[in-house]
Amino acid sequence: MFQKTPPPYWRKERTIRRQKQFDSLKLDRQEYAEKHFTGSSGGTFYLSDAFPKDFYGSVFTGDVAGNLVHRDVLTPGKVNPAFVAKRSEKEMDREFLASTDPWTRPANFVVGPDGFLYMIDIYRQHIEAPASVPDDLKQKWIIHAVKILEEFTGYFPKR
Repeated sequence: MFQKTPPPYWRKERTIRRQKQFDSLKLDRQEYAEKHFTGSSGGTFYLSDAFPKDFYGSVFTGDVAGNLVHRDVLTPGKVNPAFVAKRSEKEMDREFLASTDPWTRPANFVVGPDGFLYMIDIYRQHIEAPASVPDDLKQKWIIHAVKILEEFTGYFPKR
């Protein structure tokens, strides 16, 4: 995962606390705050021709905690009818989309009637429910923070 935003202070601290608890209980579990998918959402198959040919058959998945969109290319399995998903050769060192804005939350996708892929971004400061964050870490939270998005940038490849 090639995330461009650091985890919020509270997610990093919450992860440290949870990991200490798992370790003290001798649980075989690892908690991650970054560099791993933790909020995957909206997996969408792209079966259209508006994007370049190598996008056909891709799966786009958002990660609301990582502020990014990951793309896997599906290829038929050699032995059985299963498919194999792997990162595109062109994206081995980056994500399809990785935002530097920590409010970006790619939650879902849809392929429109024009064949383009549209992303639903639930653009907000916090993705977690307040109940999932320890009270002392919520001291700096502004629960109803609003930021106006002044510009829309789309990816519309040439046909």
